[in-house]
This record gives sequence, C-alpha cells and structure tokens, in this order.
Amino acid sequence: MLLAAGFLVPAVSQPAAAATATTAWQSGGFHVDTPNVVRRSDIVLGRPNTAAAQSLPLGNGSLGVAAWAAGGFTAQLNRADTLPGRLSPGQVNIPGLSALTGASDFKGSLDVYTGVLNESGGGMTLKAWVSATKDELVVDVTGADPGSQQSATVGLWSGRSPQAAVSGATGTLAETWVDNSEAGHSGRTFGSLAAITAGGRSVTSSVVSSTQVKTTFTPNADGSFRVVVGAPSWTGGNAASTASSLLGSDATAAESSLLSSQQSWWANYWANSGVLEATSADGTAQYMESLRTLYLFMEAASMRGTVPGSQAGVADMFNFGQDHQAWTPSATWLWNLRTQISANMSSGNFALNTPIFNLYENNLPAIEAWTKQQMGGLPGACVPEVMRFNGNGGDPGAGANAACSEPGSPNWNALDISSGPEISLYVWEQYQDTGDLNFLRTYYPLMKDSATFLLAYQKVGSDGKLHAVANAHETQWAVQDPTTDLTADSALFPVVIKAAQLLNTGDSALIGQLTTAIPQIPDWARTDYGRTQVLPASADSSGNDIIAYSYQPTAQIRNSENIDLEPVWPWNLVTDDAGPLHDLAVRSYNHRAVTGGNDWSMDAIDAARLGLSSEVAARLVSITEGHQVYIDGLADLGSTVGTESYIEQASGVATALDEALVQDYDGTLRVAPAWPSGWDVSGTVSVQGNTKVDVQVQGGTPVTVAVQAGSTQTM
Repeated sequence: MLLAAGFLVPAVSQPAAAATATTAWQSGGFHVDTPNVVRRSDIVLGRPNTAAAQSLPLGNGSLGVAAWAAGGFTAQLNRADTLPGRLSPGQVNIPGLSALTGASDFKGSLDVYTGVLNESGGGMTLKAWVSATKDELVVDVTGADPGSQQSATVGLWSGRSPQAAVSGATGTLAETWVDNSEAGHSGRTFGSLAAITAGGRSVTSSVVSSTQVKTTFTPNADGSFRVVVGAPSWTGGNAASTASSLLGSDATAAESSLLSSQQSWWANYWANSGVLEATSADGTAQYMESLRTLYLFMEAASMRGTVPGSQAGVADMFNFGQDHQAWTPSATWLWNLRTQISANMSSGNFALNTPIFNLYENNLPAIEAWTKQQMGGLPGACVPEVMRFNGNGGDPGAGANAACSEPGSPNWNALDISSGPEISLYVWEQYQDTGDLNFLRTYYPLMKDSATFLLAYQKVGSDGKLHAVANAHETQWAVQDPTTDLTADSALFPVVIKAAQLLNTGDSALIGQLTTAIPQIPDWARTDYGRTQVLPASADSSGNDIIAYSYQPTAQIRNSENIDLEPVWPWNLVTDDAGPLHDLAVRSYNHRAVTGGNDWSMDAIDAARLGLSSEVAARLVSITEGHQVYIDGLADLGSTVGTESYIEQASGVATALDEALVQDYDGTLRVAPAWPSGWDVSGTVSVQGNTKVDVQVQGGTPVTVAVQAGSTQTM
C-alpha cells in the first residue's frame, strides 16, 4: 500500500498473535536480537531491478554506489568530495551477468546488516559490496562458464574529459578540474579517479575510448571471478600507482578475508546503534521501522567522508543519474540536514554528524569574512542557510540569490539569520548527549560567533526589546521580528553562556551581553487563525490565537514551512506540559498553513513533541504515501520517480519515531510520550549524559524501561 515502486519491498515481518505481555529484560539486560531486527528491513528483489531509478544503495561513508541490473550489472560510483559538482567517478558495467539477472529463477536481496547485495539466477551467484575499510567496490561471482571470456568496464560520458590509461591489468580514468566558475569559487583543484581490475585468468585491461576502460578475463576453473573498482579521493597525481596502492591484492584475495572486515565493521555499527523493532496489526509500524533502519544504513554508507554526503536533503551518494543534480551541489542547505542530525544523535551515531559540524567550524574564518562583507561589517558569523562548501553564501552582488547578504535582500535566504544559531544548538545538544568536553571545545567558536552576530544585528528598541528585520527562514522575506529569530535568541543565548562557563573561556563580556539580552527577547507574535493581524501574548487566554510567522503576519508567503511550529521543534521551547504555552502550540499545529507538503515535512515530529500520538501515526503514513517512491526507501521532493532520490523523508521518519518513544530535550526524561497506541515496540534511544534508554511498549503501555546510565548527572 505504501510503496509506489511495487516489486521491491523492505522485508516486513508480520505481527505475532496477541499474547500476554512479555518483557525484553532478560538475564540482567535489555534484549533485542539486533542482527535479525536489522534484517527485517532487508530489501528483497522479486525481479531484476533493470531501471536506474530502481538502484540499491551500497557504501562506506566516503564512497557510495547505486547498483542496478541494466546490461547485466551496472553501478554508479559517487563521492561527496568531487566538488563543486559532486561529479561521479564513473559507471561500472559487467555485461556477462545478464545470464544471472535475466534468468527465470532470479532473486536477490540487500543485506543491510552487512552492507552486501546478494543475487542469484541461472546457476550463478553475485555478492557486491563497498569495502568498509577502503574506497572500492567488490563484485564476487560464482557459477560462470569457465570457458567463456568475461569483461567489465568503467566509463564516463559526454562533458567529461578524463585521462584513460592502463597499467598492467588495471585500467584507470583520472580527471581533474578547478573550482573557478561559480560565484564564490574557491580556486581549488578537485577530481575523480576510477580504477578497475579483476580476479580470474588471463586478466588484461585496455582503453576503449577517451571515456572508457575495459578489463577482460576468463573466470577461474571453478567458474568464479571478481571485479574490483576503486574510487578514492583524487586531486591529481600518479593514477597508476594510486590505483595499485589502493587495490593491492584484493582482486585475488580470499573472499572470506575481504568480507571479514566488512562484516565486523557493520556488526559493530549496528551493535552501537539504537535499533527499534515495531509491530502493528496492519503492518504500518513495521514499515516505519524499516524506513528508520534503512535510513541508519544509508546514513552510515554516505556520511563518513570529509564533507556531508547529503547537501539538499538529496541522497547524493546514491546518485544514479550520471552527473545530474537538481540543486546546486556545491552548497549545503541546513534546513534539509536537520532531521539527519537529530536522528543521528537519538540513534547514538554521533560520529555521522562530524562532516556536518566540520563544514561549518572549519569554514568559520570564511564565514566571518562573508559576514563582514555582506552584513554591514558586523562581527561574528552569519552562517548562510545555503552555504557553499568553502564558507560563503554565493553571489555577493545586489539582488543576487545569496544567503546572509543584505545586498541580496529581499530573497530566499538573504536575511535568514537563524542558521548559525541552529547548527550551534545541535552542537550543544550533541555535547549534552555525549558529555564530550573536547567536542564542545572544538565547536564552541561556532556557537560564540553565532551569538555575537545576533547580538550585533538586533537592536534594542524604545520598548527595551531586541528587534530586527530579517527573513522568517524562506517563508517570509525581510519582515519585522520573525519567529525564527526570536526562538533562536531564546534557545541559543543560555546555552552559549553555559558552554563558555563549562570551558572556562574567559568570555566574560560576551556572557554579560547575553545575560542582559535574554530578558530583552520579545514574545513571539500571535495572530488569528486567518493570519490577518498581530495579537498580543495576552490573547492566549481567549484560546483563539496561534503563533505568527513574524510581526507582519500578512506578508507574502514564499515557501511551505510551518514557521509557527519552529518553537516546538527544533528549538525546544515548548514542552508537553499542560498550560497556556502548550495549548497555543497545539492550536498552531491544528491550524498550521501546510499539512504535509514536501518530503521534509516535520508534522510528525511536531506532533510527537506535543504528545499527539494519533497524529504521529497519521502524519508518518501520509508523508510516506506521498513521497516515498523509490524501492530502497528513499523519497522524492514531490511524489514521482525523478532523476535523483532524497534521504530527508526517511530521516524525518527516524526522528519522529525516536521523539515519540523517548524525549529528554529539556532535561526531563519522557518515555513513550507520543507512541501510537496501536503499535508495540522494543528499542533504544540515546539521550543526555551519554545514556541510553531501553523501552518496550505493549498494548499501549510501557512494560519495560531500562536506563543505561553513562554518567552520574541528574535527569
């Protein structure tokens, strides 16, 4: 019902018959059968996935692959550091595998517990994986005709200009280019390298054309062969020696030795991830569990490189469309990373956020320079919502669509000044979860600079309150006191004070300014249901007001963001405690302008924070039915199969499930605050204090709650 693509489905287990409640607490510990729970989400092939849009994801975090059955076996190689265009190192094709993929008894599955694609048919088998320890794709085959010659190619396409070469039995495609054409270019050299070889008999490689190399071989006497394709980070050098060093003896090594490190890495990853096992009578809970598990798999397979593997909510590392990109691939949209950041924290996979945090911290000098140039010479950092990988907001010209750019205003992100506070808040939350002072020390400068800029940009008015004209994110442009800015003030200022004191930074002047500023933050604007006027905060008592996007509620609406719910999530300023503020937020939710909308909709997350369990289930189903159109659990920004897939819908599902099961954003631990009543679950969520909370819910009631305390702090 939920999966539009049809024949490839996450392997959903059927719910067990109703029984007396049982506990997951066994032998002094919380027990979830992690390998088998993860494998409930294996993607099963009922027939060959011959279309590129039916590709399956493989990866190790820095090299991603989209694999499908066109022409036997095809795989597109992807990296995040082939900037500014995120260009592919190439596509691999093994035509002899048509005997397998074209067989009447074909079957296959992606084992997400080990990251291995398994296929069989016509007496042949295939195992394909991206090595967890080096940037190479391995394809192991058995059952081939030992007397028939085989081949494998790696190639590029029109518009690419690699150097094709052969060294021994290895073919290479190497290309470099300079980032020198886009506005805000870095002048740096980037490139791509693909190297191909094989394990078999009589292995040779040749240059087919300027954009393709071929490896030819005869299978071993037992009908087995292996194709190995490397695609490391590349900015120029000796392609042959780089390929040789990378590939080593992997073409002929025992399969068990190659798979050993693969299986070990992924087993360790899953052992340290909070997994959920969910069931409901209609299978919906199992489906949502699978989307969450598949998200955790794909995030680990794409977010361990030097730059984020996703930059606009897109699953860039599993691109199947050659070099096509729907959004500017050199830039990152923070809005479209927020649910990935959150799900990584709540699942305990904090290291997966490192490329994101590093993107901003490492570029801080460039962001400061951009801020001075584009924001009236102000100090600190106005972090561009759409930020180029080298730390600027794009075109600095008047009227240009740049971010953090007064000359560019009014425009989408020209005066969107809440992105710095937002990434800073995530830094603080990850510190709260891990208790890692070295982590906090590393990223504190980003927090400090973001607060410094807000203090400088906003001015105290005659009413003694802070005021500014800015964007309400992308939804209202250049309006008075947008709710995004006021929530940023309220969330950021106190935690910067705490961080400075914890680290003993000596920033006493900044602490004094922030302390003074906190009572100067205005109330969020209120408005009526029709958003026709500003109402005072005292209107809450009437029960007919909602949170406004800004103090100009009638300003033109440009995007479909529910800005009125930003105080709920991610800014953590509304709790589920009964009272006027919670009631105001619930009214704002019930009267939100956009229900669903894009694949990044945060309706289910907001519902979880507000304790609306029935809405959590309904919104998860709605957003999935509306956007999850790819067979691997990925989505489209709209509702049709396109030229690239998006990971942000799955990360939104993961975030909502975790928030529905366990919350601790304000230091109060809430267990099953919004878990749908018809769903059972056993699972683990990471919370503050390096702590994990194990929860089992049956029949709408928590029957087991275990706290794996990682510190002695009070919660």
